[in-house]
Order: sequence, then structure tokens, then C-alpha cells
Amino acid sequence: MKKIIIYIASLIFLSATVSCDNDFENINTNPNNPEKVPGYTTFRYGSRYFIDNTRDEWGSGRMVLPWIQYWCQVNYTEEDRYQYRDGANQNLWKDYYRAAENLKTSIELVEADPISNVQFGAINNQIAVARIMLSYLFMQLTDTYGNVPYWSYGGQSNPDFQALQVEKYKTPKFASQITIYKDILKELKEASGQLDPSEKVTTGDHMYEGNAVKWKKFANSLRLRLANRLKSVLPEALAEANDAISMGVFTSNDDNAVFAYGNTTSDANPMWMAYFVKNRTDFAVTNTFIELLKGKTGNFSADPRLYKFSSPKKASIDDVKNNTYISSTNLDDYEGMPYGVKSEMASEVFTSSTISFPSYDVLHINRGEVLMEYAEVEFILSELNNWDQAHYESGVKASLDKWNVSAAEQTAFLSILPPANEENVLTQKYIALYMQPHEAWAEYRRTGYPKTLLLPNQSHTLPAYNKTPEGTTYTFMPLINNMIDLPTRIPYPSHLSTQNSKNYYEAVKGLGGPDDMKTKLVWDVN
Repeated sequence: MKKIIIYIASLIFLSATVSCDNDFENINTNPNNPEKVPGYTTFRYGSRYFIDNTRDEWGSGRMVLPWIQYWCQVNYTEEDRYQYRDGANQNLWKDYYRAAENLKTSIELVEADPISNVQFGAINNQIAVARIMLSYLFMQLTDTYGNVPYWSYGGQSNPDFQALQVEKYKTPKFASQITIYKDILKELKEASGQLDPSEKVTTGDHMYEGNAVKWKKFANSLRLRLANRLKSVLPEALAEANDAISMGVFTSNDDNAVFAYGNTTSDANPMWMAYFVKNRTDFAVTNTFIELLKGKTGNFSADPRLYKFSSPKKASIDDVKNNTYISSTNLDDYEGMPYGVKSEMASEVFTSSTISFPSYDVLHINRGEVLMEYAEVEFILSELNNWDQAHYESGVKASLDKWNVSAAEQTAFLSILPPANEENVLTQKYIALYMQPHEAWAEYRRTGYPKTLLLPNQSHTLPAYNKTPEGTTYTFMPLINNMIDLPTRIPYPSHLSTQNSKNYYEAVKGLGGPDDMKTKLVWDVN
């Protein structure tokens, strides 16, 4: 096992698109490398590395999670106001490719030695799930930056797919967004068809415990998500969506793609690690999100998920950690942190008795990270069917069920649910995507919903907080010039302009705008 860990650790540094340093030329083989490493080890490691480093306090907590206004910071609010740290962005970029390198390696190990690897799962199934995870990873990566270096199992003959091949391409090309998305649609369909439902997937499966039927549904549901995202810019997208549906998408919460975590520090949820090991207790639920859940904004009544998403404002962070607070159904017991305040104002607003932290349901040690869920599928089906009422209600109910809202509260909430239309369906989708900030951010950019977010240069009037009296008004002033909306992408990390300059400038040219937070991605046409 020690040799396997050493081998896996060495893979972290072998990412072709991470830095393109000349040092890679001097790396050959690891003398500690065991003769045979099971493919499931790098699949498991790569999957977890990807989720750990995009759902943590950096890739999520200080970028997309506040930008989409689920959480915000209570001390240093510059990142909430769009002034992210380039070092964090560089690490995020590298983490995507480190994870992808391990997933690709899992395929190579399985194909190189099928006789040894078949004991851990059917060979085609092991390859298929790695393809699905790579598709998910690259979909999120492309949704974040735009054109990026890309690789896929089925696209190995494409000369423009040069990522993850350091021996051949030390300065890889950036494939175009549409080219990548089309290939991901193809990958997901092929991977779904490659899976044998009668056989085990792999020992390293932390989502479905080797169940190939559920992996097929996940692949088809992801294809539905992507096809829906592209339907305004890709003529064949609706046909792809219908084909994915016909192949079988999620039909209940039992199908949800949830990456499992454990009960020890070594396998804990990344946000639990951030709060209770790294002591990063400087995040709270935003006032914009809590006001939506209270029914003060938007078109909905008070939402019983409020009590599942956030803790009462009198609960300390230790109460949350130990689950020792008493949940309340009194709306006045919940108050969000004002979004977009200046750092100096944050200290006047925040105390642990005036602001709601996330709930125990969100911050407990083994909370699984959701990659996709049944509620999202139902909201997509509502959209594709002209804002269908039945699918809309099914989506809301699925989310309520997932968060263990009582039957009585569900009945009461659903009985006064406003009718399905674009705004209502997409706002409920936003609520259901809580703690899936990358997808919520993508959906806002695609659709412009929800309308309840505080946009740059808008003012907000506060209730009474710590040192801030009732009626205090502030204006959300971003720290990036000329921002009038949420960021539309994350600019490329700065090292790419020097270490892969030719392809970097070609990629920026292909974006159709400058390398900044205002240039829209190809599907962002709202």
C-alpha cells in the first residue's frame, strides 16, 4: 500500500497542462514505482482529489460559492467582491489537471493489465466510469474558463486534444468550447453504452458502490444537463437531450450522484475540514439566500429547507460542529450575512449571535458531495416541456425529500407553490442546487435566474445587526472595474501567458473577448 501511495503522489506532478515547466523533461520513471498498480486506486484518488479541491474553502468557498450568493465571508470580503487571488486560481487550474491525470492513468493501468484488474470490476466498466468522471471534470472546467486543453478517451486521435500528454505536448493547445462540449456529449453516450449492468463497476467506486445501472443513469443525466445548456447554440442539442432521456435518466433520489465521505479526518468532507480542522470559520449563509428562503424575496412562501440549510443565528460554530443547537421554525431566528459589504463594514455586522452559519446538515463530517441529483433532472424536464407543472412540482418535492423535510411541511409548501413558469422553475432549481455552486453559477449565466441576487452597484437595506442599526443601507461595489453582473468566467491563471504563451493567446482570441471576468462563454446568450 505504501508503494501505491508513493506512485499516486508522483502522478500529481505529471500534469501536462499544469505548468509546462521544463523540469518535466527530466522526469522519467519513479524507482519506487510498483510493478503493478490496480487501476481503481488512481480512479478513486483522482475522483476524490477533484471533488476535494473544487468543493473546498478555496475553489468553492472563496470563489463560486459566494459569487452565486449561497455563502459569503464574514471578515475579509474582497473575494466576495470578485477580487479573487491569482494564486488560488493557479492552484485550482492545476488541481483540475492533476485529478484528470489520475483518471486517465486509471484507464491506462486497466488496459495495460486486464488480467490483474478484472478482479476489481469488469474492465469495460472501469474504463467507462473513468470516462464519465473525466467528462464531468472537463465540463466543469470548460464552464469555468472557456477554451481549455482537453483530452478524452474516445478523442485520442483528435490532434487538437493535447492535454495530459506531457511526453508529446509540453505546451498543449486549447480546444474550443463547442468542440469540447460536443466531444463530452459523445463520451457520455459511449460510456453509458459501454457499461455492462450485470457486472461490478470498480472497487474504487465511492458514489454507487459498483452499481453499473446507476452509473448509466448518471452518464445519461449529465448528457441531459449539457444538452439543455447548449440548446440555444447547438442545433443537435435537443436530439441529444431526447436520446439521453430515452437511454434512462434519474428517476428518484436513490439515483443521485453523491461522493461519499467518512467519519475520520483522513476521509472527511472538505468543508468540514475547512471549518473544524483548518479553523476557517469565516463563512456564513448570505442574506440574499436567507431572504429568499424566508419568502421575503421571490415568489414563494417561507421554505422549510431554510432550517436544513442554515443554523439559527444564536448557534455558535461549536454548536454546529457538535449538533447541539435546537433548530427553530421561527423565521426571526435566521439572519444572513449581508453580501458584498466592504471588509471594514463586515466587522460591524458580524457576531456569531447575529448571523446564521451553515447548518449541521451541511457541515457534518461525512456529508456526501452531490455531483448531480434527481431534482435537477425534473427541473430540466420541466424546461424542455415548456415549463411543465408536473415536472416542476416533482423537482421541488425531490429536493424537499433529499433534505429530509417532514411530510407535513412538504404538503404545506407544495400546496401553495406558485405555478410553473420560467422564473419559478429556475428559482426553485437554484434553491435545489445549494452546495453545488459550480452548476448554480453556470445556470445563472445561462438563464439570468434567480432575480433575487444582489448585483453590482445595487443597494440593500439591512435589519439591525451587531453595530449596524435598523435601516442601514449599503451598496455592493465590486473590486473589478465595470462589473454590472456576476462574473461570467474566471480568467486564465497568469502562469499560462508565459509558460504556454502561443496557445494562451490563441485561446483568448477564440473567446471572442478579453481574458477577464466579463467575457461570456459560448452558451451564455441570455
